[in-house]
Amino acid sequence: MRKVILRDYEKEIDATYLAVENSSSSDIEAPKEWTEEQTTEYITKVVTRVLKADKIGVDDDIFGQHGADRSVHCSSHMLLDS
Repeated sequence: MRKVILRDYEKEIDATYLAVENSSSSDIEAPKEWTEEQTTEYITKVVTRVLKADKIGVDDDIFGQHGADRSVHCSSHMLLDS
């Protein structure tokens, strides 16, 4: 089943990985200390950048607003790499 899904969505998966590679957050400095406040600020900056939004609030439902958008998945991937 997994192989079938991977085959069927190969183009979308490849496009997502390419988008992640092209959405560098290297100029967004990771917090020196991962306090709740600094972590929240960092995540907000990354998500705002990837979604190309003017502002993302801490309580905004980005999955509800952009659920089908590859950018949401890119944001998640970028944050996991931090």
